Amino acid sequence: MPVEDFQDEKEQVFMQLSELEYDYQMGKLPERDYINTKSELTSKASKYVSHSNEDLIEIERTVDIEIRTVLKKSGVGKEIMYEK
Repeated sequence: MPVEDFQDEKEQVFMQLSELEYDYQMGKLPERDYINTKSELTSKASKYVSHSNEDLIEIERTVDIEIRTVLKKSGVGKEIMYEK
């Protein structure tokens, strides 16, 4: 997923949660609707909280470094270079 799409979707889900909370606090939504909708949106939002795009990039960099280290120790790293 492109970084822009990831960020746009993340912002949209959190904005929806914010608006839902506001509407509920203002008395515009019945509690049952609020609970159901909040559950759905929270489930969507959880994927953005557990791994932000920056986390994924950092994980990828760490894995690349570990791969280079292993290859270098095995003597293969001289022929293969990973550059990002």
